[in-house]
Amino acid sequence: MGSSLDNVIRLILVYIIVANIITVKYLYDMKKVDECNNTPMLTFVYDYYLLELGTVITLLLLSFITGDIIATQKIVSHKIIPILSKSRNILFIISFIINCIFFFVLYEISSKKICNDVHPYLTYYLKYNSSSNILAFVYILVTMGFQGFKI
Repeated sequence: MGSSLDNVIRLILVYIIVANIITVKYLYDMKKVDECNNTPMLTFVYDYYLLELGTVITLLLLSFITGDIIATQKIVSHKIIPILSKSRNILFIISFIINCIFFFVLYEISSKKICNDVHPYLTYYLKYNSSSNILAFVYILVTMGFQGFKI
C-alpha cells in the first residue's frame, strides 16, 4: 500500500511539474514581448510559478533519493504539519490572492492584441482555469459558512 501511495504522490508531483512548466514557458514568452512586459504584476507571477516549479522538482527528487515518501513525511510531519495546520487559513488567503493576481495578469494579456497572438488558446485556457480556481475558493468559503475561518 505504501509503495502504490508513493507512486500516486509522485505522479501528482509530475503533473504539477508539467503544468508549471507550461505556465512558466507561457509567462516567459509574454515577458519577451515588450508590450506584454508592461503588464502589471507579470514579473511577480512569473517568479512565483518559477519558485513553485523549483520547489516541486526538489520534492520529487528528494522522494526518489529517499525512496519512500511516506517515511520522509513521517519524519518531517512532526515539525511542518503543526505549523501548516495553525496557518492554513492564512495559506488559503495567500493562495486565493495569488490566483486573483494571476487572473488579472491573464486578463491584461488577453486584452492586448499583440500579447494575445503569442499563445491565444493557452491564454484563454489559463484564464478559465484560474477563474475556476477562484470560484472554487469562493465556493469553499460559502459552504464553510465562514465558520471557524479565523486569521
